[in-house]
Amino acid sequence: MFAQSFFVIQAVIEKVETERCTAGFLEPQCTTEIKNVPVLDERGSVVTTTRFVGLDN
Repeated sequence: MFAQSFFVIQAVIEKVETERCTAGFLEPQCTTEIKNVPVLDERGSVVTTTRFVGLDN
């Protein structure tokens, strides 16, 4: 427990860009959205990283 206080565990995050288009009168109306989502492994679990921070925690 004491040793864990020197580390920080965070989820790995990636930016995902999605584009949605709806039918318009003359041309489609499209919007682009950028979201930060956690990276998932092959089992669907969130991928995490552990980083040593020492006394900064």
